[in-house]
Amino acid sequence: MSKNQKSTWTTTHLGVIVNPTSSKGKAKKMWPEILKELKKNFKKISFYFTERKRDGFVKSRKLIEEGCNTILVISGDGVINEVANEIIKSQKKIALAIIPIGTGSDTAKPIYKMMQDKLKINDFIRIIKKGDLQVYDVGKAKYYTTKALDTRVERYFVNIASVGITAYISSKVNKSSKKLGAMSYAWSCLQTTTSYSFPPTLWTVFDRKDFPKVENKKNGKVEKEKEIEIEIQEEEEEEEKEEEGVKEEQEEEEEKEKEKEKTNLIGSHWGMEEKYNISPTQKKKIAFFAMGIGRFFGGGMMVCPKSIVNDGYFDCCVAPSVSLKETIQIMIKLRSGSHLKLDGISYTRGKGVKLELPKSIWKLSEKKRKKELDNYQIELEGEDVGFLPAKFEVVPKALNVIVYKIEN
Repeated sequence: MSKNQKSTWTTTHLGVIVNPTSSKGKAKKMWPEILKELKKNFKKISFYFTERKRDGFVKSRKLIEEGCNTILVISGDGVINEVANEIIKSQKKIALAIIPIGTGSDTAKPIYKMMQDKLKINDFIRIIKKGDLQVYDVGKAKYYTTKALDTRVERYFVNIASVGITAYISSKVNKSSKKLGAMSYAWSCLQTTTSYSFPPTLWTVFDRKDFPKVENKKNGKVEKEKEIEIEIQEEEEEEEKEEEGVKEEQEEEEEKEKEKEKTNLIGSHWGMEEKYNISPTQKKKIAFFAMGIGRFFGGGMMVCPKSIVNDGYFDCCVAPSVSLKETIQIMIKLRSGSHLKLDGISYTRGKGVKLELPKSIWKLSEKKRKKELDNYQIELEGEDVGFLPAKFEVVPKALNVIVYKIEN
């Protein structure tokens, strides 16, 4: 199947996962009407309600054991992620379908071509029954679940993973009542940008492919902004000289620390060095580093506006550590995807990413180090799941998704 081709999927046994608390109980209220329509269109249906956090893993495993070949998720991004993980791990031919009812519902946006808010219940069910299928890439993440950095897990994601202020905000949103709905993320952004400590972060991109530089446009003409570019270039050159000046002195010490960290934290090599071309490791103070299979996070922020769900690559967006005013400007521009035109934004593609902690963090006391790790949180699909160091890798064409096909 080529990148843009879709096949048709026939649902013989429909499994349904409903999150009754999603979107302030909206899913529970809508369920009787949804079930009525489902019974009209599908002969065999099994369904479960999630009862607690992470219950999507448990309930979807039950549906897989019962032989469901399509699993419909009626919830937001968190439960969608849990169900997708179980489908992928089962290695069975099972399709994922979604009726998006959640705080952000960002995973569903490309699936429904941004039309999900205009669709009614019978529209969603008609789409699921029709079964237009697209095979998605997924991301595979390996990270630590606790600040003790003693438990390392592997988890898949269908949409976006990020570290930095975005994960910090997700953590705050998930601890809140989410009474503002999709605006909960935006409100937490404003609260967090004033207090967040932008940390130095190291990252390596594997099989990197750069985009042409996005230039600012005004009245149809390209603004070259030569003076700004020269200033930025001079600053970068100064930084490079400073780094080269201390490199020789630190080389031996860093090599020892590198081997120690590799043994203590990773336990084994990252496993991507042998498969992909490696770009130079970068180290900067950043606001966030986002890796996208999809395009949206945070309730409609288009962080990876050029991402394609089945091209075999992450789109990687890195926002720099800047002033409060500039950070807020980045967050505002994310709504339209126009943040790529801002100075300092890095946007590239890669098949894998390695994100590491700076060596300075190991000089802190255990108490201070654990506090500092709040700045190195990881979020997958809007769920704060763990901490760096971590690696992320694209798994091509790993998930069958029922999508909305716009008729000509």
